Amino acid sequence: MATPVRLIAAFVSTAIIVGLSAVFVRELKAAQGEDLTKMLGVTQRLNAQLPLDAQLRDESGKTQTLGKLMDGKPTVLMFIFYNCRSSCILEFESANKAFRRIKTQDIGRDYNVLSISIHPKETPELASAKKSEYLALYNRPGADRGWRFLTGDEAEVQKIAKAAGIKYTYDEAKDRVIHPTGLVLSTPEGRVSKYLLGTEYPLLGESLSAARRNEIGVEAIPVLFGCFTYDPATGKTMVSVKGAIQLGGAITLIALVGAVVGMIRREKNYHNDSEDRPQGA
Repeated sequence: MATPVRLIAAFVSTAIIVGLSAVFVRELKAAQGEDLTKMLGVTQRLNAQLPLDAQLRDESGKTQTLGKLMDGKPTVLMFIFYNCRSSCILEFESANKAFRRIKTQDIGRDYNVLSISIHPKETPELASAKKSEYLALYNRPGADRGWRFLTGDEAEVQKIAKAAGIKYTYDEAKDRVIHPTGLVLSTPEGRVSKYLLGTEYPLLGESLSAARRNEIGVEAIPVLFGCFTYDPATGKTMVSVKGAIQLGGAITLIALVGAVVGMIRREKNYHNDSEDRPQGA
């Protein structure tokens, strides 16, 4: 009677694991925030021409065209907003570190950086304050001429973003912008040459050199966070329901396989013990 008891115990244990997994997924789904994935994205439009006639406002409030701001240099475009308290901070800090790591190229002399606000209510005054903050960290002469902090009308900013393949959404009800993170590099003529996605940019220096030579790079590998994703709206790390379901399914499958293998081994050991046991023992 020992073998059926072990079988029943194994199946009961597996059933408990499956049940707990189902409860976990159900509760997780109920606790999740809204699905933001349809509101942001990056379509890598390599070699696409940026709209050089698009108009933006610089830190002093003066209107300038994108072409004039690029000034015939390879350019890094950052689509951010200045009052963001989550992913934009990471993007700014990581980009600044990447700029400082490049010892043979300087902002303003060898390339330009355009930080473009994607929040329609942000002002040149705010842009000017952010410029002072980050130029102090960069701390190289001439950077004030090359690192521009810009605002603009929504239609003009969207025209540039769409040409670059950047999808973002302004949620007026909650006064927030849902957007991807990453840098877009362009050639001196304004063609998209490279995407550096996420918030780490170790290849920035060589990518800028390639852009200066008018070389068009290859598509970047999309940044994946597995089950955990960063919610730019709340600044919190959340668990993806889809990923959790996949993880729960994998755990359940492993548990089932483990239970079956364990039962087979125990059954085999039981029979071996029975054959080796002396008669009448």
